[in-house]
Amino acid sequence: MGINRLLLTIIMGFSLLLTACSDMNQSTEADNPTIRMVYPDGAEAVALTSLTEVVLNEHGYTNVETTYLELGLLYASLADGGADIFVDAWLPHTQKKYWERYGDSIDILGVVFDDASTGLVVPNYLPINSIDELPEYEAAMAGKIYGIGTGSGIYASTERAIEAYNLNFEQVASSESAMVTELKRAISAEEPIVITGWKPHYKWAQHEIKMLKDPKGIYPIDEMVVVARKGFKEEFPEISTFLTQFNFNSAELSELINLIAENPRHPKVGAYEFYKRHQERLDAAFRASP
Repeated sequence: MGINRLLLTIIMGFSLLLTACSDMNQSTEADNPTIRMVYPDGAEAVALTSLTEVVLNEHGYTNVETTYLELGLLYASLADGGADIFVDAWLPHTQKKYWERYGDSIDILGVVFDDASTGLVVPNYLPINSIDELPEYEAAMAGKIYGIGTGSGIYASTERAIEAYNLNFEQVASSESAMVTELKRAISAEEPIVITGWKPHYKWAQHEIKMLKDPKGIYPIDEMVVVARKGFKEEFPEISTFLTQFNFNSAELSELINLIAENPRHPKVGAYEFYKRHQERLDAAFRASP
């Protein structure tokens, strides 16, 4: 009888302990929820995602997950609720095909930058200034335009440009880092090269390059906006209010991107330095009333 009572006491105690631990875990999750951020290939996407994570951490949201995804998967994850926020959507043009498919299930929270441009980029030492002059360098460039992934909006725009300008060029799809490496190699040898490019980006501070004029208007001007899954702004009004004011001018974005480019393997280092330089404004935006 004594043994049975002892076993019963142990079992009840263990059960109470499990219940307490479960309640504690639920309380911790409620007090410090997981914020799931997604981002694609792109220096500005990494920079803005890292800065957002730093600011959230500084204001008590320490459980932030950041995940790299190809754009199609990224938009799908926002639409089905598998991710929470994306702070570098290029709309309404560059990422149009994804917005047309998933936009009804995603909310726009705010504008980060209102003058985001894309196009074809060459070194300053090339004596051409317009896309329609590229045929003069077809042989010297081996008929190649170095670009990024086939799922990107700028890849699609460049395919349209090749057709519209009747260019006998092939777009070479790769990663952003591989494209920039090819640019560096060509510039070091002062060879002709053309790549796809966009502003803002750290390459403008590192190299003497120019964006070719686009007389046919193939490459549009976009806004970089913050988007979130449906329901996020109601569940997280404090974060959502901050993100409505998460906006920068060209000089500030260049500063952020260049700081991160100094230590690309650890982007939060540069993001934290930017946060400290602009802490008053960023903190004020976070504390703003919903």
